[in-house]
Amino acid sequence: EEEISNTIRDVSEQENHITILIAHRLSTILHADRIYVLEKGRIIESGKHAELLDLKGLYYAMWRQQIGERIEAEA
Repeated sequence: EEEISNTIRDVSEQENHITILIAHRLSTILHADRIYVLEKGRIIESGKHAELLDLKGLYYAMWRQQIGERIEAEA
């Protein structure tokens, strides 16, 4: 996962292009300039990671769930 994240970050830092990522694992898009949260094919939230956490909406719920799963796996 770390290797994938590093590759995505390297590609995204190149100038004059746009990178679009579709992810279920939110850690993959953590550093994105803009994140769009889709539900039933519609954008329901958008912003940076911290902004979406502050909204405490669907992104926040998914983030908490994935962090919880990671903590349980490490225990």
